[in-house]
Order: sequence, then C-alpha cells, then structure tokens
Amino acid sequence: MAGALDPLGAACHCPCRRRSCRGRRHGGSVSSVAREPPAPGGRHSVRLQRRRHHAPAGRSHGSASVWSRYRRGVALRPSDRGGRSTADGAATGHLGEELAVWLNAESEWTCHLTVIPVQGWTRDLWFDQTELEWVAPSPNLPTLTSALVFTCTGVLEATNVSEGRGTTRPFELLGAPWLDGFALADALDGEGLPGVALRPAYFEPTFSKWQGEVCCGIQVHVLDREAFDPVRTCLHLLAALKRLHADELEIRPSALDARFGASWVREGLEAGAPVDELVDRCHEQSNRFTETRAPFLLY
Repeated sequence: MAGALDPLGAACHCPCRRRSCRGRRHGGSVSSVAREPPAPGGRHSVRLQRRRHHAPAGRSHGSASVWSRYRRGVALRPSDRGGRSTADGAATGHLGEELAVWLNAESEWTCHLTVIPVQGWTRDLWFDQTELEWVAPSPNLPTLTSALVFTCTGVLEATNVSEGRGTTRPFELLGAPWLDGFALADALDGEGLPGVALRPAYFEPTFSKWQGEVCCGIQVHVLDREAFDPVRTCLHLLAALKRLHADELEIRPSALDARFGASWVREGLEAGAPVDELVDRCHEQSNRFTETRAPFLLY
C-alpha cells in the first residue's frame, strides 16, 4: 500500500514527514486507502479507512479541507472473478482502485488519489489465469471455487441452513438436519440452471450452524463458470427451500434484505412471485448499475 500511515510510529505521511507529527500538526486527520486480499467478486475488496488523531484545541477535526492536503496511493491485486459482476450485488465487478476513484469523485472527500495500475491484466481474466498465488480473503473462502459459489450461497447466512462453514467445502455444501437434500437436488435439477450441477450430500460441521450434527443437503458443483448464474441459482434455491421446508426454514428478514440490498426480493419470494420475474428485475438493476459505473472503470 502506498502512502499509508505506520501505526507503530513511523514518520508522518502528511506533507511535513515528521516522525513526531503523525497528522496532529495538520488538523488531526490522516486518511488512507488500503487494498486487502480479494473478497468474492470484489465485494468489500477495498477498505476505506480514516485514521484519526487527536487535534489541538480549536482545530477542525477530519474536515475535507484538511484531508485534501494529503496524497494517497492505491496498490492492488486482481479480483477473483475479474471484472464480472452479479445481479444481486454480491460481486460488483469493481477492482478496489476503481471503487476508490468512484467514491472520491462522488463524495466530498477531495482526496488527491493516485492509482498504481496492474500491468497486463484485463477484465476477462479469472484469478487462476493471472499466475498469482491464491490468498484466502477469509478463512471460509479457501479456494477460488468457494469464492465463486459464495455469490450464490452466501445468502444462506441469513437462514438456519448451514452454508458449509465448519467443513472443508464452505459455501459449496449447504444443508441442515431436517433438510431433504435428495428432494432439493431433484427440484433444482428440473429448473435447468446453467453451468452448475447439484447433488445430494451429507456433512457434519465442526463449528458454526448445526455444529456436531449430521446435515443432509446438497453440494454445488460449478461445471462452467462462464455460464453459471449465481443469482438465478440462488433465487431458485431459496424458493425451493421455502416450498419443501416451509415449517423448518427460518429467515432473518433484515439479514436477507441486507444481502440483496433491498426488501423486494424477499417480499417477492414470500408472495410466491415467479422466480424468473425476480431474476429479470435483478438483471435490469444490474444493467443500470453497469452503466453508472462505466465512467470510473480503469481497465
């Protein structure tokens, strides 16, 4: 990361560069943009953090005018799924520096932002095509496949269905002690979901939901990641769970709404709306978002 403030007491990275200052001489706020290992599809792939320091009495604290004095750089690594986005917002298709440029342009931050671009990268590259080593962005995303499937099964965090935490295949396995994985696999197989196969599976989580209990469910196998539609698969999965296990399935409305970014998806599922209509609406909103972000794409 370029231009970050060393929390252990290195020299100040505001214009004075003094070790003893650490931002206090310049209004009390030093900010930085830090690039973390890639989260699923770029979701949370950049952390915008403001490191505040005590300002002398009478000074403004953290104002945009003070922040604009500092220059910050962004170093990055490619996203796991390249520049691809998903219609539910689980993957925005942004790289961290593109999100930083967008936020800087649309906010009142007025940061003098410098981007250090990736050489030789294009938006169609998957992470395993970059010849870089995979670094898990989360203990529960140990592989590229788990990160890819997360954009589909991650919504199960808002339910009482295990999303595979506590197994060696998090987000690829899902189930519960009361779930009929064979019926669920048959129901989803009849939907003609592209690029994916779903098979019945048993597993026993070592931690998280249903720890120590044998769960019946399914395993998600992505056969063609270019054809795989995580939003369509996710919505058909939720609809099938509600249809097959209406009495056992528990959903936390606020948590599910947060994952979709709106309540209308959950409300549509509860009302029995056709899944294809919900998918089409998701894709319409995704297309509008794609147009909005276009001016800020760097690659």
